[in-house]
Amino acid sequence: MDMKSKLISTAVMGLSAFAVGKAVELAWKIATGNNPPSAEEGDSTTRLLAFAIVSAAAVTVAQRFAAQKTNQFIEAHGL
Repeated sequence: MDMKSKLISTAVMGLSAFAVGKAVELAWKIATGNNPPSAEEGDSTTRLLAFAIVSAAAVTVAQRFAAQKTNQFIEAHGL
């Protein structure tokens, strides 16, 4: 993979992680009626851990999907 392809892939994965992170925050707020937990606000460890697991899993799946689709696009278009 050349430098251009790596930059494209990195940008897409970063954007997907950001978007999915925001989507998880919104889904948490809709599902629980509360903002996502925060250590600064003194939320319980259980809530923090649950949010971290859900968020990390969603971001990981999104990044994997984004990487696969980006690599397919780069190969198909010769970038």
